[in-house]
Amino acid sequence: MNPALISRTILPGGTRLLCHPMDHVRSVAIGFWVEAGGVFETAGEEGVAHLLEHLMFKGTERRSAREIARAVEGRGGHLGAFTEKEFCCYYAVVLDDHLEVAIDVLSDILVHNRFDEEQLSKEKRVVLEEFSDLEDSPEELVHELLPRGLWPGHPMGSSLLGTRESVSHVSGETIRAYQRSLYGPATLTVAAAGRVDPDRLGSLIEQYLAFPQNGASARKIPGFSPDVRRTIIEQRQVAQVHILLGSRTEGALSETRFPLLVLNAALGGGMGSRLFQVIREEYGLAYSVYSHLSQMRSAGYMAVYLATDGSNVAQASSLLSGEIGDVCRKGISAQELSEAKEQIKGALVLSQESTSARMTRLATQELYYGRFMSLDESLSAVGRVTGEQVLEAARRLFWHQDPVAALVGPVDKEPAGLREGLVQ
Repeated sequence: MNPALISRTILPGGTRLLCHPMDHVRSVAIGFWVEAGGVFETAGEEGVAHLLEHLMFKGTERRSAREIARAVEGRGGHLGAFTEKEFCCYYAVVLDDHLEVAIDVLSDILVHNRFDEEQLSKEKRVVLEEFSDLEDSPEELVHELLPRGLWPGHPMGSSLLGTRESVSHVSGETIRAYQRSLYGPATLTVAAAGRVDPDRLGSLIEQYLAFPQNGASARKIPGFSPDVRRTIIEQRQVAQVHILLGSRTEGALSETRFPLLVLNAALGGGMGSRLFQVIREEYGLAYSVYSHLSQMRSAGYMAVYLATDGSNVAQASSLLSGEIGDVCRKGISAQELSEAKEQIKGALVLSQESTSARMTRLATQELYYGRFMSLDESLSAVGRVTGEQVLEAARRLFWHQDPVAALVGPVDKEPAGLREGLVQ
């Protein structure tokens, strides 16, 4: 991605408009990113950010829910949305001929959306079904539990779904008040990538996106307590025990993000990683074993995951903590360092093959860093990571902190061997 091709404009009211023309494609991906994620919810608003995202598609002053979908999908495009901790994204991927329609529809649902109590009641039932889906998937559930232990009582640790009680009882006025306070020109970033001209994009946005000057502004994230819940267990009568062991990291703005990326790749980032090779390939104790790094602006975490039969929990746990402890004591080898870097570089390059990925990179770079970091700059930063930096990152995670363990399955206590390898 050539930074010279990227345009960045601040529109009246504060909306940031980002555009990356790609003349070799025939499609355009466009996203409206609102700083209105779940971490900004206050007491009584749990789950509102996600529920509001659903309600955006239930009709506007001009279109019914069906007409919203058909306007884009009936022209061969794709329309969707998702909610994260720090933002909500509403997006469309269309042929370049239909960019105007996509902008019209996205602007319409954000500014002129309408829902009544009957629609709210239906959508509450849909979200309650999401809770059931989550509870039926132990791997997803264990990933929901870990943040609760890392940030107990803080919205960073809360589920984006909220709770069954909060969703059941939230009012339409609470949802509308949340929208009024956080949805506005000052909290919006529009990003587009594909066959699109920046000047035409700007004209279309000004034509269709008429946010009222409602005083919406980004909320501050509450401060973090150092307290954690060491172990969280959700007993389920399922075939395997699902284990997730993790610690807090700095946010995406920290320079530690690149050593953490390398550590994640070397420890559990693929089939060649330590955890995969030892626990699955050498001992055959798990089908699924990996590590995961999640970094937001304000905070993040890294965790290791495995699922294994109850009879293998003790041995698998000991091997898991043993490999982590070995990395904390000795670091990773020169070969592991080199291969992890190349894996990250390859993933970065390959991820830019689609207009959607480039649009997402444009927006998240703006939201996280306030500037665009070129692909070459990112690749160079990964290449500069040293083994000593990876060693220090591992120790900060697993020696300088007491990791949080989340478990789901037929288990009533933390396996004895889950921390034995982490002793300094």
